[in-house]
Amino acid sequence: MIRLRYMKRLTLSEVASRYLITERTVRNHTNPTLKQVKEIIAKATETMNG
Repeated sequence: MIRLRYMKRLTLSEVASRYLITERTVRNHTNPTLKQVKEIIAKATETMNG
């Protein structure tokens, strides 16, 4: 889902239709992962900036 949504730039609707699930389900699965990625980037940025 992450690959389709963010790397292939499909809409929520397009991803949902590929998996035969609702857009809400796509959000529920992708949002926690996106949050983790943002936290990792923030920590790496803090480390780099000292």
